[in-house]
Amino acid sequence: MTYVYNIAGLNISIDVPYEIKFMRRFEDFYVKNNKSQSDIYYNFIEVKERKKFKTLPIHRSTEFNIYYEDSIFYREFIYLNNKEPNTCLVDRGDNNYICYLYNKYVHEEVQYSNIFDSLALESAVIKQNVFILHSSFINYQGNAILFSGDSGVGKSTQANLWEKYKNVEVVNGDRAFIRKINNIWYAYGSPFSGSSKIYKNESYPITSIVMLKQAKENKIIRLDKKQAFRSIVRQVTVNRWNSDFYNNVIDLVDELTNDITVYLLECLPNEGAVNLLEEYIKGDLKNESKDNWASNSKLFIW
Repeated sequence: MTYVYNIAGLNISIDVPYEIKFMRRFEDFYVKNNKSQSDIYYNFIEVKERKKFKTLPIHRSTEFNIYYEDSIFYREFIYLNNKEPNTCLVDRGDNNYICYLYNKYVHEEVQYSNIFDSLALESAVIKQNVFILHSSFINYQGNAILFSGDSGVGKSTQANLWEKYKNVEVVNGDRAFIRKINNIWYAYGSPFSGSSKIYKNESYPITSIVMLKQAKENKIIRLDKKQAFRSIVRQVTVNRWNSDFYNNVIDLVDELTNDITVYLLECLPNEGAVNLLEEYIKGDLKNESKDNWASNSKLFIW
C-alpha cells in the first residue's frame, strides 16, 4: 500500500507491504487522493535475513548504526529494546530509499509505531535544501518566531507564554523544518513535536529566531553573524558522518543568519520575557520597513 504525506511542502511517498494504522501526529500531514508526483520515495520490503556487512559501523548509537559500503549509506535501526536491528534504511544518494524490514521483528508495534522512525527524514529533506531545527515556533501576526536552545531550556514554555499573553498560535513544540523559497525563509510545522503534542501542518515566513537561556532576570541582545551561526548550527539535526549533508547544512545556516535576525533571550518564565522580546521584534520590523521604504525611494528617485 502507498501513503503520501506532505511535510515542509514536500510530498513523501511511503510504500509498505501492509496497512499503516494512522498515528494522530501524522494525520494533518496525510495527502488524500494524491495525484501529483512525490519528491521523496520510500519502499519498505520484508526480508527474512538481516543484511550482512563487510565493514564495521562508521557511527554507533543506542538507536541506530551507520554503515558505508560501495558509496551507499546503510542505517540499521534498533527499536523496542531489542539487541539486534529491526530495519535497515538504504541511502544511495538520490531521492529513492529502500528500507528492509527484518522479518524476525515485523509485528504490530513495529509496523504501526516505528515505521516513520525508519525514514531518517533529515537525510532526505536536506537534499531538497531543507533542514530541521530543534525549536518550538509560534505564528505571530502571520510570521514565525522560533524559540531554540538545548533540551530543557524552556522552548515550549516561552511559546506557551506567548499563547497565554499575546493570544498567538503555537504551531509546533519541538521540531521546525526550515526552507527558503523565492528568497523568503519559512518555518514549517512537523509531525515531530516532542512532549508538547503540538504538530500542525502550517508554515509562516520567519521574522526572527530566539536562542534561549535561563536567567534570574530578563535580558535580550541581538547576536552578530558569527554568534548566530554557532548558536543555530548546534540545534540543527545533522548527520556528521555524511560530509555532503554536513556541508549543505553549513551553507544553509550561513545563508539563514545573513537574512534573519537572531536574538539571545536570557529570561524568566514570565510575562516580562514576552513583552521584552515583542518590543525588540516590533522595533526591528519597524526599522526594516523604514529601510525598505528608503531603499525603494532611492531606486524610484534614480
